[in-house]
Amino acid sequence: MTLRTRWALTSAVIAALTIGLAILAALAVTSNQLRREVDQDLRQRIVAVPADLRELLGRSFRPFGNRQPPLRFDAVIQVVTEDGTTIAFDEAPALPVGDAERRLAEGPGQPVLRTVDVDGAPHRMITAHVSANQVSGAIQIAVDISSIDRSLLALRRRLVLVWLAASGAAAAAGWLTARRAMVPVETLTSTAERIAATSDLDAGDVGLDTDAPAEIGRLASAFTSMLNALRQSRDQQRRLTSDAGHELRTPLTALRTNLETLRRRDADLTDEQRTELLDAAIEEVGELSSLSAELVQLASDAGSEEPMVEVDLFELAVAVADRFRRRSSQQISVTGAPARVRARAGQIDRAISNLVDNAFKWSSGEVSIAVDGTSVSVRDDGPGIPETDLPHVFERFYRAVGARSTPGSGLGLAIVEAIVAGHGGTVRAENHPDGGAVVGFTLPSA
Repeated sequence: MTLRTRWALTSAVIAALTIGLAILAALAVTSNQLRREVDQDLRQRIVAVPADLRELLGRSFRPFGNRQPPLRFDAVIQVVTEDGTTIAFDEAPALPVGDAERRLAEGPGQPVLRTVDVDGAPHRMITAHVSANQVSGAIQIAVDISSIDRSLLALRRRLVLVWLAASGAAAAAGWLTARRAMVPVETLTSTAERIAATSDLDAGDVGLDTDAPAEIGRLASAFTSMLNALRQSRDQQRRLTSDAGHELRTPLTALRTNLETLRRRDADLTDEQRTELLDAAIEEVGELSSLSAELVQLASDAGSEEPMVEVDLFELAVAVADRFRRRSSQQISVTGAPARVRARAGQIDRAISNLVDNAFKWSSGEVSIAVDGTSVSVRDDGPGIPETDLPHVFERFYRAVGARSTPGSGLGLAIVEAIVAGHGGTVRAENHPDGGAVVGFTLPSA
């Protein structure tokens, strides 16, 4: 069953229940109102019983036979004497007499109203106590309510037809509404199926109404944003693959050249030349290992699975500085104050380590780490970054002209930028007025 059909059926069921309850309530109210009016009319009839009828009751209790009562009533009238004898007028059908009616014939009490069956027809009957000349009895008046029942039955039939028509109209309206509302969803579905079949992410730009109201527009906007992110990711992946291939080509070529030289000219090489070639090969292998590790770090999404916790940037900076002091003889200092942020501690540690490692390549003296609020800056005392290179230092595999003779792959700062962007932060690179370069990042506060 399609969503459109389920939507139409749901609308029909809701409308049917709502209208059905409204019809039942209307029938109940109408029936009660009509019966209340009949009861009120019967009470007024009892009050209006003429005095001569009461006097007649006091004179004699002989049956009246075919004689008319002193006043004609458009109802069935019956007198119940104190000893339970019933007197009917104008050969009218006998009215039922129960215990309540007998008690009223014997003595005063509240009038009794009830629905009775008289010759197969429903009647509403009232019984009230009357007395005259020290003689007690009860008068019963009943009116035929068959017309009321027929009216209610006719009304019920009409309302059932209205209920069926309204339910059908609700189903049709629900189906039309669902059809109109599902058009953007069907467009989105066909677009997703086309992309899945062709892998053409550009196909998603056709037919998506991002300006549609409410949830449909939000869905289209979210889908478009997802496609843009996928396109960007695919482009980055292609660029990474191309750049990685280019960067891997140089050390592989050098390694192959050294090894082929060793194989072809091994007998002609001196021990010093052989050692030099082997050292060069080992250095190229180390460069390849470092490049491979950085490529895995940059391309892998595993780091994003690390949970976000509150971390102290100052404590992380101190830990990184201690680690580098143990590894090298260069000086590194940390200044600032505790600053807590929500972040992935392992990734931020890696980002600070990359900044410090980059600074050590250029520093001849001391490297300093400054923690200012949610910002971390690493300064070296090197020659600084050329102005033409400042906008590109965080690009993958980008290496300034002066850096191409130093070890590295050009991925360290790119990894920093990727980590910081994943935390919603920003990176920066600038030259310090007193010399050297300052590279750092800022994270959102906790």
